[in-house]
Amino acid sequence: CLLQSVWLFILRKVITRMPNLDISGWQRVRPASKRVVIWGAGDQFRVNWPILVSQKVQVVAFIDQTPNLTSPVQDIPLFGTLNEFLCSQKDIAKSDIGSVICIGNPYSKERVEFSNLLAQEGFNPISFADDTSLIRESVVFDFGLQVMPSVLIHNDVRIGSNCIVNTSALIE
Repeated sequence: CLLQSVWLFILRKVITRMPNLDISGWQRVRPASKRVVIWGAGDQFRVNWPILVSQKVQVVAFIDQTPNLTSPVQDIPLFGTLNEFLCSQKDIAKSDIGSVICIGNPYSKERVEFSNLLAQEGFNPISFADDTSLIRESVVFDFGLQVMPSVLIHNDVRIGSNCIVNTSALIE
């Protein structure tokens, strides 16, 4: 993994310093919504936070059922249930707000369930990828993709919905 991370770092540096180099064939995954509600305010959020900030995504609220948890970001409210969140947001335009489910493994079933609940309320899942990741244009992915730093995803890969590709992963 260390060797892969070093290779990706070097490749990024070479590509950015060679303006005439053809880097076609790679895609950027950018969020469709610039405002999101996040379900899960724990460890996975801490990994996602710098990526979302770098892509200028504004978090409007957190939902997390963990007892006695406080918001990980000052001035962004944390709600214990979806109903509490919905009651507080009666006057918002839901179509402008996406969703991110910050719940890692082994809770992938819950990640899908919570994503579906928010989508039913009009908060569609967004996909995003850290800028240090390399993703071939031929990669096809469904909604809710989260790609962490230094990932390499090769040609013709298919990724389902609500997947998290962790730091320095290689998918061929």
